[in-house]
Amino acid sequence: MAIRELTPPSRASSTTTAPTASALPTLLTACFGTFLVLVNYTVTTTTLAPTAASLHAGAAAQTWILTATSVGLTALLLIMGGVADDHGRKRVFGLGALALAVSSVLGAVAPDPAVFLIARVLQGGASAAILAPSLGLISEAFPPGPARVRALGGWGAAVGLGIAVGPVYAALLVDHGGWRTVYWVIGALALLLLALSTRCLAESRSERPRRLDVFGALTLSVAVALLNAGLAQGRSGWGSRRWRSCSASGWWGWPASRWWRPRSRSRCSTWRCSAPPASSPPVPARSSPASHWSA
Repeated sequence: MAIRELTPPSRASSTTTAPTASALPTLLTACFGTFLVLVNYTVTTTTLAPTAASLHAGAAAQTWILTATSVGLTALLLIMGGVADDHGRKRVFGLGALALAVSSVLGAVAPDPAVFLIARVLQGGASAAILAPSLGLISEAFPPGPARVRALGGWGAAVGLGIAVGPVYAALLVDHGGWRTVYWVIGALALLLLALSTRCLAESRSERPRRLDVFGALTLSVAVALLNAGLAQGRSGWGSRRWRSCSASGWWGWPASRWWRPRSRSRCSTWRCSAPPASSPPVPARSSPASHWSA
């Protein structure tokens, strides 16, 4: 009777689906950053009254206090994923944490509504730099499979937790230390996030970086910011001159960006990635939030 030598099964399939050694620290850091961004985004729902009273903000300024962060966030969120893919997700995440710390301190020491609104817009831009690469960092640490699904579920839980905790956290600090304390603490937590990103995150980027379409990115960012500003102005009157100016300027930015897209030499425009040539290998996915929900 012939005896066959049994060859042990290959373990390649098990190793390719196993998370990296730094997967858990990466997940916790990304979730902490997302949680902090959402806390910062929602604190104005309970700090509006004391902030407006301290800074002597009128009705229009109070509207902007509520919406200033969303202007910076929406203006940069659409392009920060591509910037992180090309220049390093860890780098962009860390710069976002640093910018959040600096802008929070600026908000804490703001002497008037104008400076405070600038700080809130900068906080929105910093939040975009934290949110956009966070899913890319998680997907890099967790290969496709059940582990990635669970990790993305944890990231989604951080989003909901930040929205729920933000108003309560702000209300407690307002009662015990004043509204400026809210931003001092957020600044300190942002510095902690920066330290964690330096220690816990591994640098990663796209295997095929693409040149950023600067004009298209700026056009789209300004258009989105103006449309968001128009919506904010609408709360004070939908027929006002400022509302008409912001809305009209924002809508003109969309066709301008569309007009520029075919003329750009970048393979990937601000709006969508054009299909690569048939002979080219598949292009890796970008760090846009929607691209990382598939396992």
